[in-house]
Amino acid sequence: MNEGNVQNGQQESPTQNAVASSKKKVWFVVIAVAAVILVLACIFAWFGYFSQEAREDRELQAKANRAQAALDEFEEAMRNDTYGGATPEETLQLFIAALEAGDIELASKYFALEDNMNDPDYLTRRKWEEGLRSTQQEGKIQIIISDLKEVRLESVNNFMETAWFSVRDVNGEMQHEILLGFNKSSGVWKIESL
Repeated sequence: MNEGNVQNGQQESPTQNAVASSKKKVWFVVIAVAAVILVLACIFAWFGYFSQEAREDRELQAKANRAQAALDEFEEAMRNDTYGGATPEETLQLFIAALEAGDIELASKYFALEDNMNDPDYLTRRKWEEGLRSTQQEGKIQIIISDLKEVRLESVNNFMETAWFSVRDVNGEMQHEILLGFNKSSGVWKIESL
């Protein structure tokens, strides 16, 4: 009698041995499959999340998402920037009328939005409005109005969608320049510099 076949003083039958062996094989297969799944999950997690390449991919995607959000914000602001005329001359006339009415807030809306993302006044006209308010407080708005009524169109560049005006003194010397640009998103001309 073989001691391996005896358990608690009883001898195992060949059927019992086969069942026990079969159970061991099943458990071995289950453990082996679980180990393979665990190893594959670790590999997938490493390459999909923890590896340098995966981190760089996530950073790149985050940058692309931020850039798209900034572009969407810029485009929406440009579409909503509807104060201005269909021609550069019309925009200047609207601007003069707002100044004559003493409406600095309205007058500032004829200026182009700040488009430098690094500027704290990005997508606003805060600098223009503050400048006009300061000029108004100094009592110099009437001088600007008088100068603007004397503007002369110097050139229009349809390709660049810009118009350049000047104010000249009695001798023909240029005193001021005014640059307007066309906002394609909203279809109006905006003052870019004064």
